[in-house]
Amino acid sequence: MGALVLNTGYQLYERNGKAFCDSLQIADTFHRRHAHVIDTIEALTQPTSGLSEEFRFLNFEASSYKDSSGKRNKKYLLTKDGFVMVTMEFKTVRARQFKEAYIHRFNQMEAYIQAKTQLKPVRRNLTDTIKALGLDKWAYGYYTNLAYIVAVGGTAAQLREQREGKSLESTYHDTMDEAREEVEKVAQECSSQDYTLLILDMVDRMERVADDSA
Repeated sequence: MGALVLNTGYQLYERNGKAFCDSLQIADTFHRRHAHVIDTIEALTQPTSGLSEEFRFLNFEASSYKDSSGKRNKKYLLTKDGFVMVTMEFKTVRARQFKEAYIHRFNQMEAYIQAKTQLKPVRRNLTDTIKALGLDKWAYGYYTNLAYIVAVGGTAAQLREQREGKSLESTYHDTMDEAREEVEKVAQECSSQDYTLLILDMVDRMERVADDSA
């Protein structure tokens, strides 16, 4: 079983290509006592709940956390389907709004995980190509930066500066043709599909930087 990692951008957990929230997040978001959320989950995970054994196994997982005193307490991890099942019990208008927002985050996170999984062999291909060309250890970062420049006209650091109201240098725009030529030299050694995915990945990363900086 892989490590559970919190994705701070989506405020959801990820492990082995799956997205999770936990019962503490549900309690906090829906303004419920955590004990009440635990009771709801445990009622749903009983064999007599009407849910299949497969559904219970795949969508709810007992876990734990340490409170401020260092005491370890019970919590549950839930997939999107588990979350929907639990929050069906919460029927106010505000609760429905929270549910819609959470489901949207789950969908975004799942799309992000899928894209990241698809890009693993692409990144490996690019790394292997750089090694085959005999380039130095800094080349991956260098060509990744150039891909950003070709895709959106600047680096992530530049975009942050722009979002903070600072002036941008025009250097990258002056050398755009050079940047594109250098990226294409490496891209020729990769498949065209890999190159396209790499550029799309750069655009996606830049958009997320923009969202985070807004």
